[in-house]
Amino acid sequence: MSEVLASHPNGVLQCPVGPNVLQVIPFRRDILRVRFGPAESVNADYQQTWLLAQPESCEGIEVQYSHDVGILTTGCIRAIYDRAEDHLRFERCDGQGLLAETQSSPRCLNLSDTKGAEAWSTRQRFRLQADESLFGLGQTPHQVLRLNERSLDLCQENPIIVVPMLLSSKHYGIFWNSGAHCAFNRVTGPIPSSCLRDDDGEAGGLTTRRYSNTDLAGDPSIQRSDTIDAEWRGARVEAWLDAEDAAEPLQPFSIRWSGNLIPEESGRHTFKTCFPDGCRIWINDRLILDSRGNHSWVNIEVDLEAGCPHKLIVESVQPCDWRGAFARLWWSPPAASDTYSLWSQTDDCIDYFLVAGECADDVIAGFRHLTGSASMLPRWAYGLWQSKEHYHTAEELTDVVKEFRKRRIPLDVIVQDWRYWDPLPWGSMRFDPQRYPNPTGLVSELHEKLNTRLLLSIWSDFHPASDTHAQFKLDGLLLPKGFRGDTQFIDMFQEAGRNAYWQLIRDRLAPIGADAWWLDCTEPKFEHPLIASTLSKRLKGVDGEDRDDRLNSYGLEASRAVYEGARTDYPDKRVTILNRSGFAGSQRFGTIVWSGDIYADWQTLREQVVAGLNCCASGVPYWNSDIGGFFSKDPEDPAYAELFVRWLQFGCFCPIMRIHGTNFAKEPWRFPEPYASVIEQYIRLRYELLPYIYSTAGQTWLTNSTMMRPLVVDFASDAEACRVNDQYMFGPSLMVCPVLEPASGTRCVYLPKGCDWYNYWTGKPEQGGRIIQAECPLEAVPVYVPAGAILPTIAPIQHTGELAEQAIRLRYYPGGDGSFLLYEDAGDGYGYEQGEYSTIPLEWRDAERQFIVHERNGEYPLMRCDREFVIADKNKNDVNVRYLGKTLNIRS
Repeated sequence: MSEVLASHPNGVLQCPVGPNVLQVIPFRRDILRVRFGPAESVNADYQQTWLLAQPESCEGIEVQYSHDVGILTTGCIRAIYDRAEDHLRFERCDGQGLLAETQSSPRCLNLSDTKGAEAWSTRQRFRLQADESLFGLGQTPHQVLRLNERSLDLCQENPIIVVPMLLSSKHYGIFWNSGAHCAFNRVTGPIPSSCLRDDDGEAGGLTTRRYSNTDLAGDPSIQRSDTIDAEWRGARVEAWLDAEDAAEPLQPFSIRWSGNLIPEESGRHTFKTCFPDGCRIWINDRLILDSRGNHSWVNIEVDLEAGCPHKLIVESVQPCDWRGAFARLWWSPPAASDTYSLWSQTDDCIDYFLVAGECADDVIAGFRHLTGSASMLPRWAYGLWQSKEHYHTAEELTDVVKEFRKRRIPLDVIVQDWRYWDPLPWGSMRFDPQRYPNPTGLVSELHEKLNTRLLLSIWSDFHPASDTHAQFKLDGLLLPKGFRGDTQFIDMFQEAGRNAYWQLIRDRLAPIGADAWWLDCTEPKFEHPLIASTLSKRLKGVDGEDRDDRLNSYGLEASRAVYEGARTDYPDKRVTILNRSGFAGSQRFGTIVWSGDIYADWQTLREQVVAGLNCCASGVPYWNSDIGGFFSKDPEDPAYAELFVRWLQFGCFCPIMRIHGTNFAKEPWRFPEPYASVIEQYIRLRYELLPYIYSTAGQTWLTNSTMMRPLVVDFASDAEACRVNDQYMFGPSLMVCPVLEPASGTRCVYLPKGCDWYNYWTGKPEQGGRIIQAECPLEAVPVYVPAGAILPTIAPIQHTGELAEQAIRLRYYPGGDGSFLLYEDAGDGYGYEQGEYSTIPLEWRDAERQFIVHERNGEYPLMRCDREFVIADKNKNDVNVRYLGKTLNIRS
């Protein structure tokens, strides 16, 4: 071993392990990179496109060895490798344990099933500490926040965003450095036929009945044994459909599967379903899922006993579909309770970063050090976005904005979703001149008369009938065909592809003055969108080169294409991108991610809270969901109106507040009373909180902080807080407790230990470290403020352009010392990167009953030097002060 260590004077710990090599590289004092695999792969000097940072030259790095033990010390982390045991562990330099591999089979390499001898399927296993909680890995639709004992399939899909960053309550993170199809713990896949029995007890499948109607009535037209992992195409269509049905167009029909499921392992199994119009599932005669109308992936968890027959019934309607009918019921067996693992489908070697910190913010900051700091969004991005699928004419779009202004409902962004090009071919990137005769004039009217910004939907696939397709094909810039007939996606993995994509946008759409870009459907699908064909793990360019190891990063590259092009051509305008997919590094490209085409029901709303918190815990700062659900319902229906109100209350406290959906328009005035008034109340509340929200966003850039924070970020030592799924901190001063059940007059709220809390609405104090029943009438979602907090607000405004002229109310909450950093800049442009911004430290000293507005630091063009502040206690007793940039002391 000594010879191996001596050959790496820069402090790299490298040890032979059979035919492979284990390497630990000090990347920074608090970051280590670990690689394991063939020597030529481990020693290769390569950077993934999402990695920005290079190893720093760190003083004090030591590598020691004694017998079969090698130790690397950075002054912050210690890596200890026992060669005899083939075991690697990490600890802090004070001896506190940090992370350890499993004792048996910690690292596994197998030949990749897509690249054969060219690459490896990799798995790394770690021990889970008894009181440890895990979070992150992007966005997946679950209702439980902690990832312990869960299995996740990490492949980009409509409601799934993969960010392979795992955050531990023990204040470390693992960044799994792979763009391939990955998994956490067990890999999700079809239920093995060996675990299925039909109604007659025969192994190999379930009794499957097809009905020639959509209500599963009468006698089935076809009955056979089959699995629930089917695409009825080609020969399978002939097997399922009679001659009349096989003729186009395909008519809707329904399917019922029945029999028994006999698992091989006991414990909590995760089922993952995807049906074209949802499904209903019963296990042991208990309805466990009713997702009718929802075509996206849905996850459910069920406890099953090994070797025991569990009665299983699945019903699904297969609507008339232009790509053929299909069904998916996948699962992952229980994960271990004391270990966890990360798996990659194809890579050169195991490759991950260990990031250590004193708190969760340190860990997230370390992740962003590797992949890029979050850029500031323009100030208007933090106001209300109004959208639907889709406004049909320029007149309809502007009429909506005018109605907002007429009703004095605040608004900053109107969204033009797809199909503004019809009847032009898909990918034309032009407005239909009949419905949008003057797009430039449309944007000018929005800007100059209505003080509103335009977000414009653009796509990255192109139909052969479009004039764009032929040139991209000639230049070799297209991936295989997509799912809209013969459309093909542009190859964002090529620099030439990214450049050509932006050049098309720049030439055809950017000149109209659009303010932001909506990159929809940025997952590399190559057939029907609901089949999730990415999970076939094949991604190949037209040049024949495999893209499997970059499959998950397509959305990142799409954001990169637009961001780099727009920053070059429009340097005074902050790039703002709404992207349905994201990855490690998306934050540096002005990217906002959202949770895809989700269904409008209470279960989905509950899942959105978990999805957003885990996405933000992964280091992605800007997240939102379609308020009210994409597949929405009639706003005149009181049941849906209640759901919408509760969703909008949640959206008010998300990084971005955006209303969107199909089937029905969802502007505030579409809803009956009292719902419409509550909707307007929370839109106005969003604007009242803008100084707080924009300052919190400023901290996201300045200190790599996170706006939407799982309780573990601020209360990691509170075990109860780490297990809360439905509360979170929105910035440092607001704990939000969304109402996630219908007809709720109260809900349980856990108040974390360490401080007292105040009811935001009433000012009533509550003791921390306990559960209370919080009142939640329709107009009041529970929100609590920790003692010592400072909350800057303003009087209601109509758009963010009015923010600079407003007096700022600085509301403080006694019971503890507190501080807040008020951040301000020009609101657009990139001057902030050159230091053009100001910060005003605010401080409350509880014992002295003293509020201090400290001296302003920094300046920016057109900054107001003379400011009016209103100092207010929790009872709203006001003291007006004039602030000229110098320290002010106000005694309570």
